[in-house]
Amino acid sequence: MLHRLRVLALLVLLSAVGCTGTIAVVTSDTFPSLVAQNSKILVVNFYAPWCALSKKFQPEYELAAQELQGQVTLGAVDVSAEESLEHYANGYPTVRIFLNGKADSPLEYKGGLTAEELIKFVKRLAYEEPVLKAETQQQLDSIISAAKQNGSPTIAVGAFEASETSERLAFTHAANRLRGLHYFVAVVPSLAPKTPYLYTIKDSTITEFTEEFSDSNVIKFVTDSSFPTLGEMQPGAVFETYVSRGLPLVWLFIDGTSDETAKATMATVAESFKGKLSAVWIDGARYSPMMEQLGLRQGAYPAVAVEDGPKHYAYSGKFAEPALTAWLQSYIDGKLAPTIRSEPAPAQPVHKGLTTAVGSTVQKLIGGSKSVLLLMYAPWCSHCQAIIPAYKEVAKEHASDTSVTVAMIDATANDVPESFNLDGYPTIVFFGAGSTVANKYSGERSLEGLTAFIKRSRGGQEAEDEEL
Repeated sequence: MLHRLRVLALLVLLSAVGCTGTIAVVTSDTFPSLVAQNSKILVVNFYAPWCALSKKFQPEYELAAQELQGQVTLGAVDVSAEESLEHYANGYPTVRIFLNGKADSPLEYKGGLTAEELIKFVKRLAYEEPVLKAETQQQLDSIISAAKQNGSPTIAVGAFEASETSERLAFTHAANRLRGLHYFVAVVPSLAPKTPYLYTIKDSTITEFTEEFSDSNVIKFVTDSSFPTLGEMQPGAVFETYVSRGLPLVWLFIDGTSDETAKATMATVAESFKGKLSAVWIDGARYSPMMEQLGLRQGAYPAVAVEDGPKHYAYSGKFAEPALTAWLQSYIDGKLAPTIRSEPAPAQPVHKGLTTAVGSTVQKLIGGSKSVLLLMYAPWCSHCQAIIPAYKEVAKEHASDTSVTVAMIDATANDVPESFNLDGYPTIVFFGAGSTVANKYSGERSLEGLTAFIKRSRGGQEAEDEEL
């Protein structure tokens, strides 16, 4: 989760937001009754007051509420004030659609953060059945034409002998799960070469379903079909959509937006990995910090990296189709080692008992004959700045202690292993001698608290979490 938030933070700025007008202000107390009262459909925006995307979306949400007034209720939750509803938020803002008066398993809106797109999505949910029906080619063509005018979503077309077959039920289940995101059309058998038969239409691309019919396979097939071979990455809903897809993400950084040659090369390469990887391009000049985050050198275009959760793999070979294809195949086969971002190791890493670690050296500190206390910090973090003086005093006190190392690392400029349990700034962990298990400290951020933590941990006792 921290990794995901850090990526989003590189794409957006922070600000403030409020809710007024025709939008219902939702609280933990009013939420259950509001869902129950809106027995067909309820739309709720889960936002954070400090989030710039929430602020940007607010006037669009107001416009949507005005347009839908009297048809559909739109509400909003300040998640920072209503922590019991926080689990509905998947980043900010998150728009959820509650159907049939039920609070469980709501749909998540993943379209554009504009009034026009939200209105279209909500109206489809409110007034269209999950599965449309076409008995003639003319009816099917009409549905396809309407879908393309409605933002070109993916259209899933299925032909089945009967409505109660397992294949048709899997199709219906997928339509309900993906309701509002894509069009599902059931056609008569005469409009298909065989039954059961399923294909998708996305823009001008037709893709035939070849897997075994099951709920999960149909959902995955339609979802995968909705992603372009190479899409443009944007902050907010687009980024969240790719994250929720759950596939490793291939980033292409170009200089500006018009390097069509690089895009064409990457699209050709990505075609071989559809369903295994998501591929996107982005303006490297505008989002240069992302390049550094993924271990790439800023200003060197075109550049490619794979992001797989907290791990990333920076490409350093020739930007050509055969070389890129071979490199990505090596990644798929598990033959690539993750790229480790690292500042240059200091010539004198130890000063007054405090060891400065970097990405290339931090792992070497752990698991040896000495215990290690490690502070992972961010230079811009005020809480980190507050604790560093006390931390340096701890290092001084243990400077002559040959059985413990007191170290710190800038975790924004250097990668640390996932096993270090970095989940915010600052994070302080202790590793016993010969151990690679991170024992997290959450006690008082003071000389006394840290010293007691070292003593307790070195004594072989598990450090107990203390209230701050």
